[in-house]
Amino acid sequence: MMAETFPPPGRTMHRARHVLEAFFADAVPDDVVQVAVLLTSELVTNAVHHARSPFTISAALLPGGVRVEVEDASPTPPELCHPDSTSMSGRGVLMVDLLSARWGSEPTADGKRTWFELDTPTTT
Repeated sequence: MMAETFPPPGRTMHRARHVLEAFFADAVPDDVVQVAVLLTSELVTNAVHHARSPFTISAALLPGGVRVEVEDASPTPPELCHPDSTSMSGRGVLMVDLLSARWGSEPTADGKRTWFELDTPTTT
């Protein structure tokens, strides 16, 4: 398992991408890593935009998949929206919902933890 705390704004997504890619390297297929990075960027964008606080990204290898968590200081859970085609925002959690195997959010003592899991393909 890996965990790293980031300050709000700045070059956080670049660093988070590097940390996730390094952690998952050679452990899961590249396409799973790229989806994990994409979905993490959506959760980080929400943390930066809504929580405006430092946040922590954690990642773990699971039997048959991966799990990524983003903790921030906002107690407000993410909202699954279905924006119309003219909306300029509101698609991040929808992408997490559509591309992950499972996802959720739970309160923590200092805010919330939003997580997703991706299954890795099995070879037969």
